[in-house]
Amino acid sequence: MESPPEVDAEVDETRRIDHKQKEPASTSPFNFSAATSPGRTEIQKLFNKEFKLILKDDRVVIGTFFCTDKDANIVLGGAREYENDAEFTSRKKEPRFVGLVMVNIKNLKALFVDTKEVQTPTY
Repeated sequence: MESPPEVDAEVDETRRIDHKQKEPASTSPFNFSAATSPGRTEIQKLFNKEFKLILKDDRVVIGTFFCTDKDANIVLGGAREYENDAEFTSRKKEPRFVGLVMVNIKNLKALFVDTKEVQTPTY
């Protein structure tokens, strides 16, 4: 019977230690098994609400709140853009339809939320 090949003790020890280590925790930002935090609960209440965003350059963007991300960017769907708040208030000029938009929190001057939920169309 042949004897087993010689194994470098240092390599074998390293391999043995690696097997004892636990797998690293998930780095995914989505931890669905965790209890919902109060902040997340408050954000979820805002889904499908109409947002009015006033940007630092005085443009006004109005649309349905879809989501946000870890950097606090705001995503609106069905968004319309006005050049300024006076244009929005007077309604003399048609808004520019921009569809899906993402607004960086750094560009935000003010945010208003309509308390009514936007009815999503069924197809």
